[in-house]
Amino acid sequence: MEDNFVIPSMGGGKLNKIFFDYVKNIPSGGAAVELGTWCGAGTKALVDGVKESGNDIEIHGYDDFIIQGNEVDKAAKFGVNLKQGQNILPLVKKWLCVPGVKLHLHKGEITKNKWNGKPIYLYIDDACKYEENFIKALKIFSPSWVPMKTIVVLMDYYFYLARPNDKKLEFQKNFIESRPESFKLKYVNKKLGTAIFLYKGGLSL
Repeated sequence: MEDNFVIPSMGGGKLNKIFFDYVKNIPSGGAAVELGTWCGAGTKALVDGVKESGNDIEIHGYDDFIIQGNEVDKAAKFGVNLKQGQNILPLVKKWLCVPGVKLHLHKGEITKNKWNGKPIYLYIDDACKYEENFIKALKIFSPSWVPMKTIVVLMDYYFYLARPNDKKLEFQKNFIESRPESFKLKYVNKKLGTAIFLYKGGLSL
């Protein structure tokens, strides 16, 4: 890749410093999970953080890795030419390849995956905006969250503000706010639509 190459981002790249700082503090044997990897801009921050830490940390990214809708135009803003229906997994693997970092990219429907049981210290959901898939994903991954340690990043927590007529988009917010015993707010960026929480424990689904 060229030295000035920038991996296309949908906007979440502005949180990369936060991702970097969180992931580098994960202890050996732990894992970071990212739902909705797309081209891997946020994932790159995770890879760099793991590399700096020197810890034995696994990163797992989940996506269909198929270009669709306005994603062609979004990538073009970064000087990357993609095509409708293109499988970008080979590109993402190339862009994120860092020797010594255990990166696992999972292609397909996110909620049909299984988890390997490793403790998850960082959980980033940038894919499951609506109740059905949000809950399915939690049932897969949340049993491996570590109380008072796991950081939960909900990239679309405030997405309903951009689409006020879609009341179903308020589910994430309502779900979290109804469980104050399980989640402590750590960070808010309404412009990006994002909220970050510390998982306190006790989540029951």
